[in-house]
Formats: sequence, C-alpha cells, structure tokens
Amino acid sequence: MPFFLLILFPTLLFARVDIGIYNQAYAYNGESGTAWEETRTTLTYFENLCEPYLVIEPDERIRFVLGIGFVVPFQQEYPISDVFFRIQTRLMLTPYLWLFLGSLEKEHAFLEPMMDPLTEFIPRIRLISLSQVPIDYENFPKGRFSHGFYEYGAQLRWQDRWTKGELYMNWQLADTTNHRERFDVGFIQEGIGEIPLYGAIHYWHNGGHEHEHVIGITENYVGAIGWEFPSVGKRSGIYYLVSYYLPDRDSRPELNQFGQALYTRWDFSLGNWHFIPHLFLSSTWVDERQSYISIEGDPFYRVPLYGGITISYKKEIFPGTSLQLGFVNGAFLPSTRAPYDWKMIRYDQLLRVEFRYVFHSREK
Repeated sequence: MPFFLLILFPTLLFARVDIGIYNQAYAYNGESGTAWEETRTTLTYFENLCEPYLVIEPDERIRFVLGIGFVVPFQQEYPISDVFFRIQTRLMLTPYLWLFLGSLEKEHAFLEPMMDPLTEFIPRIRLISLSQVPIDYENFPKGRFSHGFYEYGAQLRWQDRWTKGELYMNWQLADTTNHRERFDVGFIQEGIGEIPLYGAIHYWHNGGHEHEHVIGITENYVGAIGWEFPSVGKRSGIYYLVSYYLPDRDSRPELNQFGQALYTRWDFSLGNWHFIPHLFLSSTWVDERQSYISIEGDPFYRVPLYGGITISYKKEIFPGTSLQLGFVNGAFLPSTRAPYDWKMIRYDQLLRVEFRYVFHSREK
C-alpha cells in the first residue's frame, strides 16, 4: 500500500482530475397484444442509475475513468438491486484512433435488428427468448440477462471527417457450473471516403469447455450492409441483413438456421422531435426454412414482417440535464401462415431524465 500511494499521489498532483456525476431515471414499459414468446420475455423497467466517477488525465493521450454505478429500482423491497464498476483506460494511439480497456464506451452504431437500443441505457436487460436459446437447464443467480449498459473488454474506435467505426469484444459471463460463458464481438464501419456505405458484423457466443454442459456451444452471426442518406438524418438508409444461428453447434447442426432480411429506416427531425418510420421484411416469406435471428437485436425484428414508427422528444432542460420521451409503435406478423390480428401490435413507452455534470479541477 505505501508503494501504491507513492505512485498515486504524484499522479493526482500533476494530472488533471475531474469529478463527474451521471444520474438517470427511466421508466420503460413494453406492450404487445400477442406473440409474446416470439418477441420479448419481459420488458418493464422502472429504475434509477447513479454513477459518481473520477476522470484522471496525466497526459492528453491517456485517460483513466474510475466509477461505481448504483442501480436503484422504483420499489422498497430492494433499495439497491445492483452495483457495477466502471474502470476504463483510454489511450490515443493516433489523432484518429483510440484504444479502450476495461469498461467500454456504449452507443454502438448497430441497427435495431442487430442490437437492441435498450442496451444503451438499461444496466441489464432481458435475455433472449427461451424458445430460441436452449438455456433452460442453466442457473443464473443474478437473472437471465444478456448485455446492458455496462460492458467490459477491449475496444478500438476510429474517426475522421470521412469515416467512423469501431471494433470491440464484450465479455459477459464466465464458464461456471451454473452456466456457460458468454461474450459478443462487434465491428461497425460507417462511410468509406465520401461513399455513405454502412457495414456491420455482430458475433454472439455462448459456450465453454471448463465445465460439462448439456449443450456445448450456441453461436449467432449477424451481418449488415447498406446505403445511407446522411442528409436526411442519423442512420437513415436501406440495408440488407443476413444471420446464421447455431443453437447446438457441435451436436445438432441440423438445427442451424440461416436468414436474410431487408430493412429500411428514416430519421426525420422537427425541432426536438424525431420521427423514425421503419420497415423490416425477412426471407421467411420466400423460404419458410429461413429465419432471421439476432440474439441481441430487438426481438420484434425476428418475425417475418414488422413495421411502424418511433416517435421521440428530447430536450435539454438546463446544462447537464435532458428529458426524453419515446413511443415505439409497430405492427407485425409472427408467422407467414397466421392471418393478421389487431392484437399483433407493439406500443412501448419511454420516460427518461438524464443528468451529467463534471466538476473540473482546472481548465484545459
């Protein structure tokens, strides 16, 4: 400990040290009239996330972030349900390339069918439907969760005036006697020179060899390529999606499923309002043996047909504090053989207040 203090004190004395507070309260409720198993296992969150943290910058190319996130649900039975640690090292390798170690930066630029947008603000979210991932024999002491606001691993990000992208690995679970290991790897590239091409790959792995399990390895590969229209709005374009899902890779390859889909979304802004119409059409209509599956994507994009409009309102109340309201509405068909019923609709509601503030030790 004395040796550690000898290193820490000079660092804090000469480095730029800022104290930050991140706090958000959110209420998210998802509703669906039917086909619940095909869309979501459960989706109701009323919670508060508070994270005090330190930012230490001994040099403009090096930054350390140390924080603790407390998740407080809106109930009295468990005042604090979870504690997450944020420990991050950021290195500037070049003026356009950054390396992150430990806690990862969120807001991956994936499409909704590839990554559920809830992961950007919910510390832990529901796992995929049990009908798609065979984990009913596994035991999860903290709940069957997959992904969330806190991610840990390694990440490369690059950006200049012509291009933007990232490559990351997020480690979620270790292989134990209770459950298999779980991690995901993502790659996103936005723009190549002046060409507005979008490309992304997401890999999800559930397996492990340290302990004996009923099913050895479950994997999911998802890819996307598209042409975007930046002048319209963020992530506006037409995309081709492909997926390959292996529920039991080594023992039952006959269960593997291949799928394709066409997806289009458009982001129109009017003041503080955003209107995002979207349409998803999978290859199940052409071949019933195919099914587009993204394990960590929004589950409503696993059905043959889904379309609707997302409406959101976001306004900065005062510096550091913003208010966001959102309505995710859509209609879907869970099967190509099922006739449409008015209950096959989705209407999610979001209320979110976000507070960010940094107490600077000195000006840059």
